[in-house]
This record gives sequence, structure tokens and C-alpha cells, in this order.
Amino acid sequence: MLAFFAIIAFILAILLFVPFFVHVELANSAFSAKVSFLGFWFVTDGRKGRRGFLWKEFPPEKAKSITSEEKSEDKHEKKTVSKKDKSAKPKKEAPLSFWLKRKGLFVRIVSAVLRFVADVAMSFRVVSHHLFLKIGNGEPEITGALYGWMFAIKAGLPKMNLDFGYDFRPSAKWDFYGHVDLRNSLFRLLLWPLLKLIWRLPKLNMISAYREHKRITKAE
Repeated sequence: MLAFFAIIAFILAILLFVPFFVHVELANSAFSAKVSFLGFWFVTDGRKGRRGFLWKEFPPEKAKSITSEEKSEDKHEKKTVSKKDKSAKPKKEAPLSFWLKRKGLFVRIVSAVLRFVADVAMSFRVVSHHLFLKIGNGEPEITGALYGWMFAIKAGLPKMNLDFGYDFRPSAKWDFYGHVDLRNSLFRLLLWPLLKLIWRLPKLNMISAYREHKRITKAE
């Protein structure tokens, strides 16, 4: 039994603390992202995705066809649900004073949720990044001035990996390419921010408000 729990703890430690990597590429309207974890990977361009393990790509899933029997069962379930909804007794609405009395509680909840979102976003670590911007708008004078300004901006951002190009042709258009590699773990991404969210939430006040709301809106 002890060996079993040790194996479970080892597997959980791997899942929580082994990092996963995210590679994102942007080029004008094109987009692609790749997530890799323990040899498994998933690639998407926003419309369709591919999955695999190491060098082996998994075959795409076939679209499941719905049979006529499943359609008839679904219709029957919808009719049953609609009948139950009609027969159910309507619940009372909580008065406006109930919500106004607890506006401070809502502010604390929203603040805790926003801090949770910030913790999740800040949990990613940038491994590498690069941005290439090609300047060109069909007017050589403006293009040259912008090209010089961009190098001044690059000098003020020494930690940013920026490169610039130019195109003086009359048909020139702005163009860019960029990629960023991120690293994270399930512990940093979800577990730790979730524990902090639970700690920050006014749990007792939330339970009290829920019970009061349930009492007020209880159907007679």
C-alpha cells in the first residue's frame, strides 16, 4: 500500500512540476501555436489542430455521425425537460437591497478573481522571443524616418530582441514576423494561483450570502 501511494505521489509530482513549453508564431494574419509536455505535443493555427507524441503524429479524429435513433432520443429528452420546466414552480427574485447590501463583498470577489487571472498570466516565463518588422508605406521619405525612429526605440529596449527592415518601393506594405517561447508548469499555472484565490476569497461571507439568497428566493 505504501508503494502504491509513493507511485501516485511520484506521478503527481511529475504532472505538476515538470515544465511544459508553448511556442507561438505570428506573421501578419497568420498564427500558429505549439504546446509540448512530456513528449506529447499539440499544434494549432486557430482553425484546426494536430496532435502527436515525439515524432509520431496521431491520426485526426473522424467526425461522429448522428444516427436517427440518437436524434429521436435527443428530441424526446428535450420534450421531457421542457415539460419539467413548465411544471416547476417559479422562484422569487432577490430584492435590489440584497445586492446593494453586499456590494463590498462583490468588490472583494472581483478583486480576488482579477488577481487570480494576473497570477496565471504572470506564471509564464519567457524563454526566447524575436520580432522582425519591415517598414514601408510607399513613401521613401517617411519610410526612412520611421526606420531611424525604430532603431532609437530598439536602443531604449535593450532586453527586446527586435530587428527592422525597410522597403522603399511604391507598392511597399508593412510586414512583421514574431515568435515567443514560453515555459510553465501546472503547479505554477493552476494549483498555486488557485490556492491563493481560495485564500483571498471571503469564504464565510460568501456562504452566508448564498444561504440568505437561497432563503429569499425559495419557491413557496
